[in-house]
Amino acid sequence: MAFSRQNDPAREPLSLAQTIQDMHALLRASLPATIDVRLQISDEGSVVLANRTHLQQVFMNLYSNAEYAMRKTGGRLEVGVDTIKVKEKPWVRLTVRDTGEGIAPDIIDRIFDPFFTTKDTGEGTGRV
Repeated sequence: MAFSRQNDPAREPLSLAQTIQDMHALLRASLPATIDVRLQISDEGSVVLANRTHLQQVFMNLYSNAEYAMRKTGGRLEVGVDTIKVKEKPWVRLTVRDTGEGIAPDIIDRIFDPFFTTKDTGEGTGRV
């Protein structure tokens, strides 16, 4: 969204841990029972400067992509938030892992292209 609009959205201090817990409460029901979700979230030091709507969209896309990757076989989705030190400065780390089929080697170089998708029209969380 930000890429296509070419603007700098308003950001505010947010607890990444709380935002993820809130979104998880909403999104868990959309995942099939064959997907086991494990949260490992530390709220300590998890405040980030972010746009709440964009952060929620990112998290919704992560859940959607994990569901898509594990749709056939089920699996596990792990979401973690913690703090780490890099050059003595604290950073908030978001970790997302799933046991889905992975990304095909022929498209791996395109996954960060702004408008690239492997989903058919109507399957993703973006607008059609």
